Amino acid sequence: MKKNQFIGIFLVAACWLQVVLLAADSVKIVKIEEVPEGPAATIKKQVGKAPLTEVRKVVEDGQSYYDASFGAQGRRKVLRVAASDGKLVYRQFFLPETPPAVRKTISQQAKGGKITRIVKTFDEDESTFEVKFNKRGKPHEFVVGLDGDLISRVLTMQETPKPVQATIRKEMGKGEVVQILKTIEEGEVFFQVDIVKEREQEPRTMNITADGTLASIQVFVNELPPKVQSTIRGELRGGKVAEVYKSFDEDGFTFELDIIRKDKPYAVSVNGDGTLIEAELELADTPEAVQKTMKEALADTEIDSIAKSLEEGEVIYVAEFTKNEKSQTLSVAADGKLLDQEMEIALSDAPEPVQKTIKEHAGKGDIEKVTRIIADKESAYEVEVADDQRSFTITVAGDGKLVSVEEEIPLGQAPAPVQKAITEQLGGGKLGSITKSVAGQKTAYDVEATKDGKTIYFSVDPSGKNVGERN
Repeated sequence: MKKNQFIGIFLVAACWLQVVLLAADSVKIVKIEEVPEGPAATIKKQVGKAPLTEVRKVVEDGQSYYDASFGAQGRRKVLRVAASDGKLVYRQFFLPETPPAVRKTISQQAKGGKITRIVKTFDEDESTFEVKFNKRGKPHEFVVGLDGDLISRVLTMQETPKPVQATIRKEMGKGEVVQILKTIEEGEVFFQVDIVKEREQEPRTMNITADGTLASIQVFVNELPPKVQSTIRGELRGGKVAEVYKSFDEDGFTFELDIIRKDKPYAVSVNGDGTLIEAELELADTPEAVQKTMKEALADTEIDSIAKSLEEGEVIYVAEFTKNEKSQTLSVAADGKLLDQEMEIALSDAPEPVQKTIKEHAGKGDIEKVTRIIADKESAYEVEVADDQRSFTITVAGDGKLVSVEEEIPLGQAPAPVQKAITEQLGGGKLGSITKSVAGQKTAYDVEATKDGKTIYFSVDPSGKNVGERN
């Protein structure tokens, strides 16, 4: 949801017109009879028998909507419908109308305060309830998922952990905080902070983990290194750069951004030295040889997305698409050579010898995903398995022969000689992951770690001997 929409939906009913006027590019009062059939049908369905008090055509950020106010005096609600297809964007609810799990969370979070607005937003990926309330004379906001889980909440500086406060002050300098939003994603807590730096007028957003680590911060195009700017210009293709974020990890930092072409966003990732990591694009933007190979392989199948990336210095084009309700990928080299094709399949679609091997090695574990990989006209099958104790991956050749079983393990589960070898080789480095790989009679422990600011990879056998190393 766009920022202006987010602001607009949290208004008390009496101030609805005022805020719509402030947030929108244009506002026009219309009659329901003047609304196109699709949006009008959605409005009538949502309003039901309640009195429809007002309809306004609103344009925000170039997008058109119809906002409707309905209900009796003192119980008035608002809703928004997209003008293009009549889809419901958001709708106001009262607390008793929300699902029990949602109602419980809202009551807990707003305890001791007065709820001023509950709005359910409708999104293709996720619908949520966005709540605003006043407590001790101060406004508060939070977002709840359909299952009742708290997704995010607006906080004051004093309510954030001290390590987070320290990071905010360091990045902000003598500027000021606009908003702090606590978010919870897959059980992990993040703080999304909007700040305005000294002598700047445009706010920028940063994301901070609960321990105060800066995960990413918004930067402006003119602040980017010249080589990064050059790489981005090469991917524009008539588009415009949206927000740019500098993202940090153990390897250093990258720049993540969206390029907007014809109102559609295309994600782009660039290394700090200006090297392209990945860029989304259209089939027409790929070399003719790539287009030919993909069209022949996919026939009439619609492509969901295409990304260009660099792998060991070679440009690779990867298409993602859905066939028979299963996700698939196709990788093609810049010269049009088909590198590999991956397709998710049902276990029953694999050859009998492959099924037998998978079942034998999966044991009582749940087979969560089976992927068929075709490369150089040879097939292999990767299978993700999980049980109560662990998750592991089985790879089986097309003839049913077991290729390998791989499982990520903690250092403490590796044999003592392996633990010793890994610890000695790391020195002052930081361990990332250990993958135990069993292929035939051979077992190896593949290690990913960070040392001296660089990511390193090495393999150790059960005796602790180093059997492979790469940068």
